[in-house]
Formats: sequence, C-alpha cells, structure tokens
Amino acid sequence: MFGVAAETPQHGLRIGYVVGISIADSVAVIGLVLLFLRTHGERARDVLFGDRPILREALAGLPLVLVAVGIAGLALTVIQQFLPSLHTVEHNPLQALMQSPRNAWLFVLVALVAGGLREEIQRAFLLHRFNVWLGGGVTA
Repeated sequence: MFGVAAETPQHGLRIGYVVGISIADSVAVIGLVLLFLRTHGERARDVLFGDRPILREALAGLPLVLVAVGIAGLALTVIQQFLPSLHTVEHNPLQALMQSPRNAWLFVLVALVAGGLREEIQRAFLLHRFNVWLGGGVTA
C-alpha cells in the first residue's frame, strides 16, 4: 500500500517490510485496546497490570520462562522425531533475515514488541473483557 515491496529480487523477505508490518500491527492493536478501555472509563493500568505488585509478579514469572522454553523444546523434539512430515519448508524464510547484527537486533525488537508486548496486552484485555462483559471468569 505504501510502495514497500515484501520480497527482494531473490524472492526473500525484506527486513524493512517484516519490521514495518509487525510494528504497525502492534501499534494498531495496542491503540485499539487503549481506546476501548478509555471508552468504557477503565484505567489501562488496572486492567493490564492488576492490583498486585509488578516486581513480585515479574520475579515469580521468571522461572516460568524456563519452564515454557523447556516445554517448547520438548514439543519440538517430539514433533521432529515422530512427525517429520510436518516440516514442509526447506528453509525458514525468517532465518534469512538475520544476515547482519543490525537485522538480528531488528528481529529481536519485533519479537519483543509484536510477540511479547502486544500479545500480553491483547491477552489481558480479552480476559478482562470476558470476565467483566462477556460471561464471567468461567467463560474467560
């Protein structure tokens, strides 16, 4: 739409395209969440962070990161071992984006913003909406 090509002449993805689309999507989703919260007169801090101490929650979550990485590693190992037919691409197109330290850092930025921040804000918002407006905790 803005004249940014998604692919290089060699038919690989452009880092600028991936970063731009991912960050724009994150900004749009976070902006909509904040707009909807404001429209309903709710404070974003209350909905997104709750009333528990943030530092204590973050410290409690750190060991869970290791658990999540372990579960993901185990799942990948099991899938590769018992369902190799699920691997349908010869080369990961995103891996080719990390050809320089700059591109690797841009990829880390996208992973943190789009894969972390946006996802957590979206999840907190949806759980809150279901809990308050769409059927309560059981439905959420």
